[in-house]
Amino acid sequence: VREFVPNAHFHGVVVNVLSVGARGTPQLATPVWLLAAAGITAGAVVGAVLADRVPERPARALVLLLALAGGLTTLGKGLWSL
Repeated sequence: VREFVPNAHFHGVVVNVLSVGARGTPQLATPVWLLAAAGITAGAVVGAVLADRVPERPARALVLLLALAGGLTTLGKGLWSL
């Protein structure tokens, strides 16, 4: 698992850089960019605080459930638009 994380991060960065290169940056208003930056910062701070307090196994299960929910939502939206 420790080898997977850096590879997944690298893959995510490459995919996002290529996406921005192909499509350009999203056209969002300045307040939306600021809100996104604040959300990212808040998530990093809360994650750092909770990292030592939340057991690893339930945290992993929650992350997997959120990923599954996102994937199923994307699949449902795709099928619905057919």
